[in-house]
Amino acid sequence: MWHPSEPIYYLTRTSGLPLSLTCFFGHFCFFHLGCLVFELLDKKGWLAGYKEFKGDQQRYLELLSQVLFNQFFILLPAMFLSETFGIAFDSLDRQNQPLRHSVWEYIPQAAWMTIGHDLFFYLGHRFLLHSAWGYHFFRHDVHHSTKASIALSSMYMASSDYLLEICVPYLVPLCLLKADAAFHFFAIALGSLGGMYEHSGYNFWPRLPGLSTMAHGMHHTRYNCSFSDGVGSSNIMDGLFRTSYEHVYPKWSGKKSIKDPVM
Repeated sequence: MWHPSEPIYYLTRTSGLPLSLTCFFGHFCFFHLGCLVFELLDKKGWLAGYKEFKGDQQRYLELLSQVLFNQFFILLPAMFLSETFGIAFDSLDRQNQPLRHSVWEYIPQAAWMTIGHDLFFYLGHRFLLHSAWGYHFFRHDVHHSTKASIALSSMYMASSDYLLEICVPYLVPLCLLKADAAFHFFAIALGSLGGMYEHSGYNFWPRLPGLSTMAHGMHHTRYNCSFSDGVGSSNIMDGLFRTSYEHVYPKWSGKKSIKDPVM
């Protein structure tokens, strides 16, 4: 029976690349294709009625060089080294055969990645990047200069910031899993989709649970709320510490779009 890991194993065999680099280049293509789609929407004004967060004066090409640097010189080495040292991207069983998990195994793995990302992202984002000393020390101000209104900005940040915001919340939970190639491949691709969407400024599905971009837009607007809740997040940490925008700004409670009337 065909398994979703088969194309990934085929790519690693034919390219000669290890699984970590196969996943990186898959993510790279997926991310930049998605960003180009959002850039086209911005340039043409298509679906402008869904664009809720605007005002970013920086252009696509001005952000691109830093994004590429972060991907090739921070994320790629981090993924490759985690496989080299045997702490992630191990998709072989005890008989040294490729793993092929069932959908019932993917569900708890995906749940853990969501919760783990929420945990590590919140801790680093709130207590380091938004601390009185860390905001400028880690250059988190670079990322906040974009106002969450262009998809590419989800990876536009200083390299020190990128390590804490992107690499740690993604790789640490992954290191605690024994997953097959398909899960490794799609985990980073889908994660980047959520990031680019909530930084695009668009809010297509505000009423669907977990798909409103309101939370991260409010974080970029107000700075002191919604440190990890947003698209695809478990929202546990902001709920636990009562730092979601709905807790910090009660008048926005229940609002999933800036178009909603404020109490």
